[in-house]
Amino acid sequence: MRDRIYIAESGDTWDSISFKNYEDEFRIELLMNANKDLMHIFVFGGGEKVKIPELPEDVSSSLPDWRK
Repeated sequence: MRDRIYIAESGDTWDSISFKNYEDEFRIELLMNANKDLMHIFVFGGGEKVKIPELPEDVSSSLPDWRK
């Protein structure tokens, strides 16, 4: 399946984009690996196209019960 695209808003950071798309700010490694061309950005200016890969299938099994 193809990655979704998120258009960054001014002031977005990797962890805020992660939270907006995965409801988990700790998925930044997944985002950064999919967007190596954007790694130089710490705070997004707005308008950047960020690829949002799907979470691996086994992620839900590692979530605590309250997150499922």
